[in-house]
Amino acid sequence: MNIESAKTKEDLLDVQARGMRENLMFWGVPENPDENCTEIILNLCQNELKMERVKERVKIDRAHRSGKKMIGQRAKPRPIVAKFHSYEVKEEIRSKSSLLSKTDIGISQQFPKEIYERRKALIPIMKREREKGREVKLVRDRLFINNREYKPT
Repeated sequence: MNIESAKTKEDLLDVQARGMRENLMFWGVPENPDENCTEIILNLCQNELKMERVKERVKIDRAHRSGKKMIGQRAKPRPIVAKFHSYEVKEEIRSKSSLLSKTDIGISQQFPKEIYERRKALIPIMKREREKGREVKLVRDRLFINNREYKPT
């Protein structure tokens, strides 16, 4: 791939990621027919994340299930994608996700598939460095170890 098309591809990926900036993925939320995903998320924020004044503060532009519905014994609930009106509220919800550690529900940021793949490759390195006692941060598809960006060799 030439340099110009690689840059164009990265620019497109950046635009896609910015479009998902206010989105969160909610994993493991039981799925029911005729459900209202917005109400499910608002109830989760109030009851599990212990947020106050949820109906006033948490504005959701859209919420829906993502992916193909699976049928059978191995079927898992599809994740809910929620687009929040406010980035600050989205970050507050994400910061409280550890309150769900004793449940089957998880919260993560939404990224384009290519960024997910890059992150997936960095996670083992992140864990190894954390075990060594280093300060580690994974920001989008970039890994920082002791405040220096990790560059694979």
